Amino acid sequence: MYRRALVALDGSEVAETILPFIFEIAGPLEVTLLRVNVPVRRVIVEGAAQPVFEDPTEAGVARRASAARASAAVAHTGACQ
Repeated sequence: MYRRALVALDGSEVAETILPFIFEIAGPLEVTLLRVNVPVRRVIVEGAAQPVFEDPTEAGVARRASAARASAAVAHTGACQ
């Protein structure tokens, strides 16, 4: 039988709505949450000596919010016992 479950999340609130269901049906399974990220885009600016990368600040804030929601879902279900 299965021992583990892998749940891929994209950081959206919609994707995270699956968490309570996963923990409900997982039972004794070890659940691993995988955060899937979009690669940072490189922007070529004419005349710039080096490529400019997207500002990671906004993405970082979104990732932390996503992690907080996922942690709250885990804590709410008692899956970390």
